Amino acid sequence: MKHSELLTKRFDKNIAGVLNCFDRLVLFGTYQPICYPQVMSWQLHEAGIQLIDYEKKFANKLRLEMTARIKNIATQEGIPIKNVYASVRKEAFVSEILSARGDAPGIVCILSAMESCRCFKVRKNHKSGYLELQWKPGKCLHYYVYLMDPDYGLCYLRIPTWAPFRLQFYFNGHDWLQRRMAAEAITYRKADNCFVHVSDFERAQSIVDTFDVKSLHRRLDQLAARFVAVHGRWGQGLHWSIYQAEWATDVVFKSSRILPVLYEDLVRTAAIEIKCADIYGFLGRRLSVKPASQVSNRLQTLIEGDSY
Repeated sequence: MKHSELLTKRFDKNIAGVLNCFDRLVLFGTYQPICYPQVMSWQLHEAGIQLIDYEKKFANKLRLEMTARIKNIATQEGIPIKNVYASVRKEAFVSEILSARGDAPGIVCILSAMESCRCFKVRKNHKSGYLELQWKPGKCLHYYVYLMDPDYGLCYLRIPTWAPFRLQFYFNGHDWLQRRMAAEAITYRKADNCFVHVSDFERAQSIVDTFDVKSLHRRLDQLAARFVAVHGRWGQGLHWSIYQAEWATDVVFKSSRILPVLYEDLVRTAAIEIKCADIYGFLGRRLSVKPASQVSNRLQTLIEGDSY
């Protein structure tokens, strides 16, 4: 196979359709008026709070407000808040709940976990001799509000309870697209997280190509206004940015007999041709000349037979 030849071109006669769309998307929500030490210091000055009282008179009071808001919503919705360890796979827990409740819109569950965060600490600047706010690693209680959104499917909003309250929002582009296709009367069949049948690939792709970012922003701001107690405290200063984004290509073959043979060839070729340095590059890392540990790959062919 020529390196410049696309798989979709070579096997065009065997392919029913190709669909490109967003897959896993994780966004950060940053409150810009308090997002770094200098602007937070200015907010304290405007509120008449001395730096030495940052935690007691500012950060801790807001923490109590954030916690109270989530607890009140949980009580109103009749949903218990379940505390989990940070290492627990939250998706497995949520899947169990979904299997019982179904996919009706609304809050699925609320989880809480003590997790790492970036926060401010009052420290002395040894050059100036004055106290100032500085970044430091820390931990605080985080709430995961899992929702079944009518437009975006299963989502979660991760809410830290300690300033500067950087939010995290997750949704899956495949879930969003299946709802849009259903609204457009495009039939589809989905296996796990990919489409194995789409009645009109061209129309489905046009839906993806017209993804409305402004509508997503409006939904994000609505969620923040509902679940984040400090939202709007400093004006319209919530900025959303992409943290992680996956772009998927679903290649649907006309027959289920074609892919297994092709897949075996692809895996073998990848194991032979793709080296460790290529994997590092794919992950956005550079393979150093003197790595801290050995990096290697190995291909084995095991032949079944009688042992002697």
